[in-house]
Amino acid sequence: MTKYSHQVRIEVVKEIDKGVDSIKGTARKYGIAKTVVRSWYRRYQQGGIEGLIATRQKYSADFKWLQLSTC
Repeated sequence: MTKYSHQVRIEVVKEIDKGVDSIKGTARKYGIAKTVVRSWYRRYQQGGIEGLIATRQKYSADFKWLQLSTC
């Protein structure tokens, strides 16, 4: 589970995108580290909402062994 919900992430980056406040000001307003907010904003710029809320891919042990054996 993530520390901040997808809704909070979207709300934060949209405020920055609309020019309501800077990254630093928005981070202070929500009580989130500015490096985290900057990371979210970069991901949002590169991949939109989908890039912001995408989760890490989980691979099975079998898949990993298969990848190692083809190297």
